[in-house]
Parts: sequence; C-alpha cells; structure tokens
Amino acid sequence: MVTLIGIEEHWNDQPIDSALRSLTPPRSDPSLALNDRGDTAAKLTDVGTGRLADMDAQGVGMQILALAPPATQPLDAIDAVPLARAANDRAVSIVAEHPDRFAALATLPMADPPAAAEELERCASLGLRGTMLYGRTV
Repeated sequence: MVTLIGIEEHWNDQPIDSALRSLTPPRSDPSLALNDRGDTAAKLTDVGTGRLADMDAQGVGMQILALAPPATQPLDAIDAVPLARAANDRAVSIVAEHPDRFAALATLPMADPPAAAEELERCASLGLRGTMLYGRTV
C-alpha cells in the first residue's frame, strides 16, 4: 500500500500571526495577505477534524506540518524566542493527537542564532522532524 505524504503543509499559530500583523513596513511581510483570501485563514488554523477530512478526501495519509511563512523570522529576538517555543510545543501536541497522520517541522527564532540552535535541539528531542527556514530574518 502506498501512503501519500504532504510535505511542508502549512498551519498557522494565532500568537505568531498577531505579532506578524503588528509589524509595519518595511518589516511587515506582504505574503500575510495571502492568508486572508477565501477560506485560507480557517484552513491554516484547522489542524484537527477539518484538515483530516480534507486529507482523507484527497487520499493523503500524512502531512508534515510547517508553520506558515514567514513564521517568527521577521520578529525581534525578544518576541521570536518565546513565540517559536510556544508554537513548537503546540506542534508537538498536534502530532501527539494524531501521530499516524501528522509529523511536524520546528520553527526557529533566527533573530537569535544561539537560541535558534538551542530550540532546534529541544525540538529534535521532542520528536519534531527538522525545521523550516524562510530566509526573511532581519
């Protein structure tokens, strides 16, 4: 039997989304506007029954979840570090609820490289499968 696996399937974390939306130009990220189109925002925040139903309808057996871009990357370190940690803890919880359907990639507070390295090690010990870097750190 073949299992279809979706890689880099985005999800959204409300505290990070709020922090990103509070940024002003030139630090704001115009890609956030894509999250406001149609039902995208609802689909990004649904990491439960709706997402699982969509996966079943499409024949997808597993998704590797990655926080929607730009994640914590444009944020100052003072904000990025705790927000990344909390989002990663949430990702671990999501995977724990449906370990046969979800795996996840960590988000890292790249504005603070030592903290990012520490968070990557912590996330690996919690079972996250890697990380996602977006190249948008200021």
